[in-house]
Amino acid sequence: MRFFFLSILSMILVVFYACHPQEITNAQKPLTKEQQLRNNLDSLKRTAHNGDLIVRLTDDIISQQVSQLSETDKSYSHAGIVTVKNGEKFVCHIGPNLPGADTIEITAIDSFLNPEKNIKCALYRYDMSDAEQGAMIQMIEKYKVADTRFDMVYNLQTDDKLYCSEMIYKALKLATNNRITPKENTMPARFHKMLIAYFKKQGITREIIATRKYIPLDHLYLLPQCKELMKFDLKNFPGQ
Repeated sequence: MRFFFLSILSMILVVFYACHPQEITNAQKPLTKEQQLRNNLDSLKRTAHNGDLIVRLTDDIISQQVSQLSETDKSYSHAGIVTVKNGEKFVCHIGPNLPGADTIEITAIDSFLNPEKNIKCALYRYDMSDAEQGAMIQMIEKYKVADTRFDMVYNLQTDDKLYCSEMIYKALKLATNNRITPKENTMPARFHKMLIAYFKKQGITREIIATRKYIPLDHLYLLPQCKELMKFDLKNFPGQ
């Protein structure tokens, strides 16, 4: 009787393993960090749609310094807005590139979040209607057609020159008729000395620096009308 029971049990196990070999194999082989990163990037691309906000931190010293200008969350240094063109998803953004290349760029998501150059990223979504999302993209496209350049002096009063958070701030305000308006801020006092040296060639005085308003990057997403969809590391460091 015992022999009969063991024979039946063996047959059941053979059938189970025959029917579910892939599931067991997968369970025994956890994803590598590279595979998990690829899955995360693919998931972000599937999730993203028009008007979503993408933020990133690049692995250079300037990005580390720029991230400190955020008021609360100093995790990121650059931002862009997702746009969909012919079924493909891109990021609209502007950065301090070399003269002639310092205009609004339309960059593939994989390139914008290239793990070789970036440390981490996040995707956020504003509480906007489809019409508002479309209006936001149209506003950014108008800036691009107008050959808008990067604003090296961070002046919110001009529209012919914009920096990344300023572009998003203005397009968001216009698209939502001021319903979603990130808060402006003044430069923290601890940065005044550094900024005085940085803006010396532009003739910007200590008084201007102390009173000039700017848009901290974290003010774009630390809003009641903005929710986090996902965030993850793009680069692994020793010990992680």
